[in-house]
Order: sequence, then structure tokens, then C-alpha cells
Amino acid sequence: GPDKPTVNIVSPTDPQPARFVLVNSTINLTCSTSSEPPAQYLWSVGESSDTNVPSSPVLILDRIQLDQAGIYSCIVTNARLSRTVRTTQMITVYVAPLVILSRRVVRETQGDATVTLTCEVRSNPASIIHWFKGEKVLRSNEKLKISPNSSEIQIRNFSLETDTGNYSCSCRNPLGENRPSLTLTAPLVMGVTVQRLNRTAASIAWEVRGSDVVTSFLVQSQVSTQRARSSSWATLHEAGMAERAVTVTQLQEEQGYSFRVLPLTGTQPGAPSPTQSVAPAVDNQLSVGAIAGIVVGCLVGALLILLLIILLIRCTCNVIAFCVSNMSVPLRVCVCVRESL
Repeated sequence: GPDKPTVNIVSPTDPQPARFVLVNSTINLTCSTSSEPPAQYLWSVGESSDTNVPSSPVLILDRIQLDQAGIYSCIVTNARLSRTVRTTQMITVYVAPLVILSRRVVRETQGDATVTLTCEVRSNPASIIHWFKGEKVLRSNEKLKISPNSSEIQIRNFSLETDTGNYSCSCRNPLGENRPSLTLTAPLVMGVTVQRLNRTAASIAWEVRGSDVVTSFLVQSQVSTQRARSSSWATLHEAGMAERAVTVTQLQEEQGYSFRVLPLTGTQPGAPSPTQSVAPAVDNQLSVGAIAGIVVGCLVGALLILLLIILLIRCTCNVIAFCVSNMSVPLRVCVCVRESL
């Protein structure tokens, strides 16, 4: 010996482990041979140059994964005779479809928006993929382009009126079906905040939903005193699809402003955001000239009051002196004289 070994596969959860086993199953491979003296056992995956695994007749694969599928070799050696014999066994691992559905939005050079949906599938046997919008099966046409292996679908010249909705990819193999979905919506700008940074600059920030299809944002303003007409909005900045905040400059410090954010899908405008306003940039401190004017005004006012007091005192003194020097004059005459003075 040794004779050519045999490999027996046992799985408590798989009825035909020699044909295939399911992912996460536990597999026992038992190698046996006749040899005198008893043979030494080695296990190897793939070619003989691969790293050997534990040297015992039984190899246990716990919770087997897709990347563990392949050729397993049982190598038996009779040390006395320097004789080595090998037997190989193919292990096939099956798994129901595991799917990740993602999207990518691109603005083409001509201004249109293209949305690409990608269905990343991990399965064995391979899955058959179908695309749906709602419950309608999608097929390639002038507007829709499905890749040869059906893993991607492109929606060209995306329309906010006709192309928004729920999309899904159905991935099916003999072990089951997986059908993830995602929703594409018209952009809706939310949570707009505006803060005046200094006399001539302000920061604007906003958010959108994860399902929104948007390629850029127009940050617009109008002077607060203007009537809110659509033609009165001026575009200050065009932000990219990933931007959520900008700083605008060259504002007039004596003007108040209203701001809004207008989302674009290609060249199609979405609904503008609610308006947010900032007040004119007015200083809380007075200028040197204003302070000097106030001081001068206060001094002049105080001087006038002082002169008025002096004048009243002099008049009163004159009346008293007149009355004292003319004791024979009746009191009512003094009063009349005082009033005339």
C-alpha cells in the first residue's frame, strides 16, 4: 500500500453533498485507504503546491463559503515504501442570490441626466436578472439600455415627469429569488439655512433626500425689498450634485437679501426651496463722526438750558428789587410789572 484513497463527504444539512453544498453548511470529508504500516494523511486544496491543511483522515469545513469551493485532495503516504497516492474531490458551494442595488447619476455633456442602476449579485449557480419599474418588466430601447449580462440599466435623458418611481432587479437561481428595490424621486431641497458672515458675504446650506435625482443646484438671491417675482431671482452660484453648502460674496452691506436653492436634474428645474432672508449689515457701534455730533449737540443743549436758567434768575431778581424799592405800590402792580418783565 497504500491503495488509492477514497473520500466520503457528509453534511447534516445537504442531501447530496457530493454534488453541491449550501453556503454556511458544515462539511466533513473523510479519507480512507489500506496501508501497512498505516498511511500518513495530508489534505490539500487545488494543486499539490498549495498549502497543506491538517494531517488527519478527517477534514472539517465549518460554515463553508463560496471562496472555499474547489478541488480538495487527500494525500496518503507509506513512509516505509516512500509511496504517495492522491485522490481529488470537487466541492461545489451553492448560495441563493445576495444582491446589492445601487445607483449613479451623471450629467452628460449635452446637459441631460443619465441614471445608472447597478445590480451586484453574488450567487451560485449564476442568477437570471430581470429589471422592473413597479411591476412592469423593463427591456432595452432608445431610452433604456440594459447591459449584456443584465447587471446594469441606464436611463438616458432622465425625465422628472415620466422616469421617477420604484425600480427593482429580480435575481433568481434554483435556490431562490432576491428582488431589492430603490426609489428615484424629483429633487426636494430642505433645511435651508442662511447666515451673514460679514458685510458682504453669507453662507447658505441645504439638504436633499437620498432618493432625489439631482445633478446641480442654483443658489439664487433677490434684494428683500423687491417683489417676489420669478424673474427677479439672480443666480449667484451653481453647486455640484455633491455640494450642500456655499459661500456667496459681493453683497451690498446696506441691503437685506432673500435666498433660495433651485435643484436641477440635467436642465430640468425642480421645485425651489423655501426662501430664507438676512437683514442688512448694520453696525451696532456708532461712527466717530456720529459720536462727535451727539457730544456737540449735548453741549449746545446744556448751554441753552444754562442761559435760560440765568435769564429766569435775572428776571426774578428784577421783580423782587422793583417791589422792594416801591413798597407803596400795591401787590397786584408788582405782579403786573413782574409779568411785563
